[in-house]
Amino acid sequence: MSLQSLTKLRIEKRRAPPIVWVLVGNIPKWIEEHSPDMVAIRPGATDFDFRALIGLHVDVFELGDHCALLEKTLTALDSVHPKSRGLACLCGVAGTSPEHERILKNAKEHLCN
Repeated sequence: MSLQSLTKLRIEKRRAPPIVWVLVGNIPKWIEEHSPDMVAIRPGATDFDFRALIGLHVDVFELGDHCALLEKTLTALDSVHPKSRGLACLCGVAGTSPEHERILKNAKEHLCN
């Protein structure tokens, strides 16, 4: 899970995934570490250079109780103007449509198990 692999994909291959998941907090060990369509923001993170996400659809998932880290992540993400953004956190879900919200809720449940 790295912004570096996404940046490399966008620069070298001139491609981007249709959607990127930003996982904030307690990242499950089973998740692929270098996938360009997932970015991990772990507790203690200080680097929020999300330029690789400009113009992409981004879904953000809070895994655990990391309100301050989530807020910093969302602020940094919004500053690079993604195409659209979904959110699944302790407070609930917010998506681009009811169907998107259902998908976010199901994905969060899967990520937390």
